[in-house]
Amino acid sequence: MLKTSYEAYFESYTPHIENIQQYDVESPLSYMVQLANAQIPLHEYWVSKQFNYFNIEDRDNLIDWFERVAVQKKLPGTAVVRATYLLDLYYSKIPNAAKNILIKQSQTLSKQWDHSVIGGCIFDIASKVEGVKLFPAIIACFKCPAQELLEMQLQILQSLNYNVTMPTGIDFVVAMSTNLYQNETTPNICSPLKQLKIISQQITVSPINSDQDQIMNINHKKERLPMSKFIAKAAARVSIFQKNQKFISVSQATIGAAAVLQVIKAHRKDFIKQFAKLCYEGKIEFQEVQGICQQLDSENKVW
Repeated sequence: MLKTSYEAYFESYTPHIENIQQYDVESPLSYMVQLANAQIPLHEYWVSKQFNYFNIEDRDNLIDWFERVAVQKKLPGTAVVRATYLLDLYYSKIPNAAKNILIKQSQTLSKQWDHSVIGGCIFDIASKVEGVKLFPAIIACFKCPAQELLEMQLQILQSLNYNVTMPTGIDFVVAMSTNLYQNETTPNICSPLKQLKIISQQITVSPINSDQDQIMNINHKKERLPMSKFIAKAAARVSIFQKNQKFISVSQATIGAAAVLQVIKAHRKDFIKQFAKLCYEGKIEFQEVQGICQQLDSENKVW
């Protein structure tokens, strides 16, 4: 019996929260929020920046490709989420990105779909941040000299001011969940960093959005979730938020908080007050978080 993409991904996937090493996870949540709020993609950038030479269908195709590669290569879901985030940021910053001179001048890259080259380079950058080597597979995919792809990656990094390690929605899920569970964790774990390293060995998360019903139906059980499962469920929701074009211009802090709130409503309603306080202390607009959840609830009644 063939497995669905969700089942295959869920079984083969052990995402490690590698990017916790990129910044101080014990720093105040408000500092993470500042970092995230400084990097927010434009709303409908495919119109204002790309003049529809890159459209929402192209974006969906690239994200679907990210997910297929993640399944095949057993990559962490954090890489898919970060790649989607960086993709939106890049196309928000570079007008008419399809006319890239490096692609046009290359005899090999010019034969490819322009956006697949850009997407492939961005996915490799995101994977590197998450501690995964994807570059050989990207070279094999495009059948081009490594130097040409490296030059393209360098140009993308320069366009993003080399700022590719900012916290994503999953980072906020981990940080907020650690705070919510701080009174329920094992006593000998003395710091959030140690907690995260243990959690990173346990989490299983699936950002495969084509099987949303299977992800969402898990939520009907109102069991008292341990922290690792709480984070896994919230992380799966982050990928759904991330892919939805309606939330492109929403801060990663708000996306992460909305994902956490969805799981709280389904499994840990006792966390509501603590969560609201956490949003206030971190300067995350609680009403905006609620609004996003309500908007998604109206689209997916099974949540």
